[in-house]
Amino acid sequence: MSDVLLERITLPQGRRLRGGILDSALALPEGWENGVRFRTIGCSPPEVLGICDVGDTEDARPSYGVFEPAFIRQTAACALMSQVGTEDLALNRLEATTEWGLGNILAEGAGSSNPSLADATVVHEASAGVGAATDAVSCLEQAVADTGYGAAAVLHTSFRGAAYLRENYLIDDGFSPSGLPWIINPGYPAENDEVTIWATGPVWAAVEGMYVLTDPQTGQRPVDWQINLDATFTQRLALVAFDPCLNLAAKFAVPACTGES
Repeated sequence: MSDVLLERITLPQGRRLRGGILDSALALPEGWENGVRFRTIGCSPPEVLGICDVGDTEDARPSYGVFEPAFIRQTAACALMSQVGTEDLALNRLEATTEWGLGNILAEGAGSSNPSLADATVVHEASAGVGAATDAVSCLEQAVADTGYGAAAVLHTSFRGAAYLRENYLIDDGFSPSGLPWIINPGYPAENDEVTIWATGPVWAAVEGMYVLTDPQTGQRPVDWQINLDATFTQRLALVAFDPCLNLAAKFAVPACTGES
C-alpha cells in the first residue's frame, strides 16, 4: 500500500537541463506569447573593397520567419508515491518534459508553419566508420562558415548523437572545435542507425509558468484532487525560435541499438 501525500506542494522555478534549450537560449522579448517575427537582412556577405570601389548589395539574402507558440501539456503522477522527495520528483519531471517539448517544437514545428529543423538543408549525407562523426561536424561547420560568413550560429544534437560527439572530442565543455555552442536536447529525433546534427542561427526560448488545467466537464478546477497531482497536471505556453538565415544539417551512421527500447 502506498502513502498519499496530503500536503500542498509549491513548485518553484525548476532546474534546467545543462546544455539544453532553456539553459542555452536567449530570452524572448515581452509579448512573445503572440508569436515573434524575424525580418532582417541575415547572413549577408561582407564586402572587401578597394579604396575607390563601389559596393554591390545584390548578394544580400533576407532572413525572414514567423514563429508561433504552442502548448506543452504535461503531468507528474506523484499522488501515490512516498512522501520522500515528492516535490523534487514532480519538479524534475515537469522540467524534463518541458525541455523535451521545446526540442520537439524546434525539430518538427508542432504542426504549425514555424520554421523548424525539418526544413534544414543537408550538407553531408550519412557515412559510417572511423571519423564519421568528425566528417559530419567538419562539413557542417564549414557550411556554417560558407553560408553565414562568420555570423553567430548554434549546433544541435540528440542524446544519441552526444555520446559519439563527446567520444571524438567534438563537444568540449559545451562547444564545438570551432567554438560554436552545442544544444543537446531529448526531443530531437535520432534514427536507430543514423544521427543528424543541425546548425541554426541563435536560438530564443520562453515558457509560461505552470497552471492547472480545468475539469473538461465542469470547466472548473477540480476541488477533490490531491494537491500534488493538482499542481503537476499542467499546461504551459512555450515558444522556441531561431534566426532562420542558417538552417543546415549533417548526418553520420552509427551502429544500430540492440534490444528493445
